[in-house]
Amino acid sequence: MLKIYIRVTGLIAAIIAIFLLIADGRNTWIMPFMSLFLGLMLFGLGLSKLKNKHKFSAYSFFFISIFNLWIAVYTIFY
Repeated sequence: MLKIYIRVTGLIAAIIAIFLLIADGRNTWIMPFMSLFLGLMLFGLGLSKLKNKHKFSAYSFFFISIFNLWIAVYTIFY
């Protein structure tokens, strides 16, 4: 179930990134949503690493995902 979550959020982020490449950067309002989905994917990766008892990489993924989610939410609402 966790692998499906990671793949779906990564796929959504990749689709948004491809859309931004095709749109030539004119739709910059969608960039925070790409960052949001990347943060959610990194959080899922952290959970999967924690489940496999890889603590250092799990904590690294958690730190990066929390920072990424904070930036995404800050950009969306401000």
